[in-house]
Amino acid sequence: LTGRHLAVEPAASIGDLAPAVLAHNPRIILFSGHSFMGSLAFELDDGRIDLPPAAAFISQLSREAAPRLQCVFLNGCHTAALGHKLVEEMPWLCVICWCSITEDAAARAFATGFYDAVGDFIFNEEQIRIELAY
Repeated sequence: LTGRHLAVEPAASIGDLAPAVLAHNPRIILFSGHSFMGSLAFELDDGRIDLPPAAAFISQLSREAAPRLQCVFLNGCHTAALGHKLVEEMPWLCVICWCSITEDAAARAFATGFYDAVGDFIFNEEQIRIELAY
């Protein structure tokens, strides 16, 4: 994907999420990282890990905050509980998540294939059909 279609927020904190969503108005959000007990692991300024409650993540993805959002891709181990909460609160979203431990290589391969498919839709000037990308 070109820079016009892709924005990266490396080592983001939960506090970085709302400004990034506002700045980019994404159609797809990919979280690639670790999770623990239903929380995504974010990095604090001092390098420690922050495990905010699911509601802190979900609240920043509302239709008002992210009107174009179609898909949230939780590319980390055991993210299914959060994925189910997202779908319960935002049933219009497509959510991709893992219900097991995921090897880093497998997560990277799945994300690469997913974004290759999304890129094909964009390249061919077709509407992105998330359900066909995975």
